[in-house]
Amino acid sequence: MFFDVYSKSRATYGSSYYEDKCLIDICSGNTCANTPVESCSPGDRNCRLQEGFVFYPPQSTSTPRVANWLYPCPNGCSAGACVKTPVCTDSDLSSNETFPYPSGSSHPFIKGMTKGMLNGAITTVYDYCSSSTRSTLIEFYCNSGNVAKTEILCKNGCTDGACNAYADKVSIGEVFKGSIQSEVYFYGKDKKKHLFPNSAVYKTWYKDFSNLKVVKQEVSDKIPVGSIVTVRPVGYILKFTNEPAYYFVMTSNQLKKFNDEKTIAKFFGTDWKSRVVEVAPSFKKSYRILLSPIKENDKYPNGSIVRLDGYIGIFYIQSDKIRTFGNSDIFLKNNLDDSLVASAYSSSSIAYPEGSMINTVESRFVAPY
Repeated sequence: MFFDVYSKSRATYGSSYYEDKCLIDICSGNTCANTPVESCSPGDRNCRLQEGFVFYPPQSTSTPRVANWLYPCPNGCSAGACVKTPVCTDSDLSSNETFPYPSGSSHPFIKGMTKGMLNGAITTVYDYCSSSTRSTLIEFYCNSGNVAKTEILCKNGCTDGACNAYADKVSIGEVFKGSIQSEVYFYGKDKKKHLFPNSAVYKTWYKDFSNLKVVKQEVSDKIPVGSIVTVRPVGYILKFTNEPAYYFVMTSNQLKKFNDEKTIAKFFGTDWKSRVVEVAPSFKKSYRILLSPIKENDKYPNGSIVRLDGYIGIFYIQSDKIRTFGNSDIFLKNNLDDSLVASAYSSSSIAYPEGSMINTVESRFVAPY
């Protein structure tokens, strides 16, 4: 005899009938009673299904009758049927979706309710903010049919079981944007916001947007506007989109034009185009273009990071002097990497006077203003 224990049914013969139901044992002292329930989990006492069926006796003269049979439900019982597999639902994430949440999902910003198997029992839990810190969210989610949890650090704090979507203040040295705008700014020591003209300029300062703060729009609107952010002077080449010329980005927002592409390759190798940053001509006024161009036999211009013939180490050229980095850790802490380092050409052994050693993080490398 075959029973479909995963679907609720009603066995009927004549005026007799029996509907499938979930049962558990409720005990008092030494006595336990079969008790119908809407649902039960493996953690409940003897969670099982009472399955109704029509029994036909072997003797053809006997009258069929409605009977029932008990079946254990290893994954629990719900609405008169055994549960096939553990089911988990999360109000702020698709059912059974594996954490971490998909890119673009906003569920940390919504207080969610998760229902499913937790510690052997069907449980309903709600996301909450950690009592030990105002910035940590305890996020429940579904994982392979079971309820799991993780901690999420909320950049803008945590309130009532959800991360705050927008910050209500911005601090000096932070990169931020308003909640309804696409423009990204740097908040400088002058307490003004400085616009990054495009993502190419932004990426001369920062590798990604992981530290971008999103603030309430009214917070951004109240901050006075300062000068735009220019290309970081650490070996980049600038090109305005309306002209063919290439300029080296020097310190103090100065630009120096290269004589030709052959000259660029002599200083920065055949892959020099990887250093090129393009900006609209409207931003040209933010730079000061020097009259004398860079010629083949010149020294490296100020703002270069180089390895030089006859010298040991990596150097930054500033005010026509070479400044060495104290160690590799200092080099990295200044948000620099080997892709910015030029290897000297043979004529570059022209003597450079030595400047002060770089032994700490300097704002010229990490902060536009």
